[in-house]
Amino acid sequence: MPPETLKSIVLVLVALLLVLLNGFFVAAEFAIVKVRTTRIDELAAKNAFGAKKAQEAVRHLDAYLSATQLGITLASLGLGYIGEPAFADLLDPLFGSLSPTTRHVVAGAIAFTIITALHIVIGELAPKSLAIQRAESTTLAIVYPLDFFYRLFKAPIAFLNWTASLVLRPFGLTAAGEHGGDAHSEGELRLILNASMAGGEIKASEVHLVNQVLDFGHQQAKDIMVPRPDVVFLDQERSLSDNIAIADAAGYTRFPLCDGSPDRVVGMVHVKQLLAQGRHTPLDGSIDSHIVRGVLRVPETKPIDQMLRDMQRERQHMAVVVDEYGGTAGIVTLEDIVEEIVGDIQDEFDRTSPELEPAGKDCYQVDARMSLEKLQRALGITGPEDEPEVDTVGGWVLSALGGTAARMDDAVPFGEATFTVSELAGRRIRKVRVCVPEPKTGLGEMAGTGTGH
Repeated sequence: MPPETLKSIVLVLVALLLVLLNGFFVAAEFAIVKVRTTRIDELAAKNAFGAKKAQEAVRHLDAYLSATQLGITLASLGLGYIGEPAFADLLDPLFGSLSPTTRHVVAGAIAFTIITALHIVIGELAPKSLAIQRAESTTLAIVYPLDFFYRLFKAPIAFLNWTASLVLRPFGLTAAGEHGGDAHSEGELRLILNASMAGGEIKASEVHLVNQVLDFGHQQAKDIMVPRPDVVFLDQERSLSDNIAIADAAGYTRFPLCDGSPDRVVGMVHVKQLLAQGRHTPLDGSIDSHIVRGVLRVPETKPIDQMLRDMQRERQHMAVVVDEYGGTAGIVTLEDIVEEIVGDIQDEFDRTSPELEPAGKDCYQVDARMSLEKLQRALGITGPEDEPEVDTVGGWVLSALGGTAARMDDAVPFGEATFTVSELAGRRIRKVRVCVPEPKTGLGEMAGTGTGH
């Protein structure tokens, strides 16, 4: 074999090696950008091969991205310098019948086409697709060679990063890896959860639970409280026997204790201690102050996540919700707060009624205390643009009636739906019949939601 031909073959092999190196750095670049930091942390905790080194790469993303860019640049420059001449020299003898000038032009054009195709397909597109689709495994595979290259060229890479920072600074930007690029908004987390559920990675029940947790921080005391008309109060001005009878009829474990009026709540009484007092003291007496426990007082706008922390810190199971005038608006128990995350917790003494249940074609029987926003989400309906600031279905009906006392079968429009009073307790609305043209969402999540405390 002539020395010139051998030299051309060696240079072609070097060119192919440079194409592969270019592909390696392209794959490395896309992989470390695409891979999830949380997944790498999980693998590192399991001592997976390459995971701890990958942690270092994704946490110093700017430095390692600079290493990949330097590698791509060097490989591309080398390929341009060696590749086309090597292939042209190897192809030149195939066109011996042509004139030297024509032969060189044809061989050069074919060589350029071959090098360009190899560079694009093997050096760019294929490794990029591989890294995007298998970011995790690609990162673990390339991280040690990439780390070696990074440490070998650490000084020039540091200089390049410093130069890039100078260029970005006037625009108020920082190099990659110097900000929380892995942080996700609440909306993004919900989308990620739904995508993971669709892919079979997590269960629908788990998605529902996490969504409940995300909603938790947006809820206020007024959204989950048992409203004052539905609260069973014990009273210091009543005899012990009367209070025991009230507690027995209600069937709850803890009761707020007032002093003559629900607006003057002085504490909370546990039914076990109330019954114990009844066995040892005269029943015509009053509730002993020794069995009265303290109770938290919170405004209606208190976020329930803060209220939960307060109740845990103070070791309280009940909070009295106070309105803007200082009166009692309702109560919130620890169970009410926990139910916002895990759903209804029912024991053998709970007396609950569904907030929302079917009542004929396209109609539903709704508890008047149900949140108006919750009803809209459940049925996929919207109210008028000039919707008054009310929280409950019953509040909307009263507002639409102009503040006059509601009567049976009073009907008011709510967007395309119609609200009809279907049950009263004195002057208070207890149930509302809601009829909609077509329910837009399923009733599965909402039907059967209880309203007890």
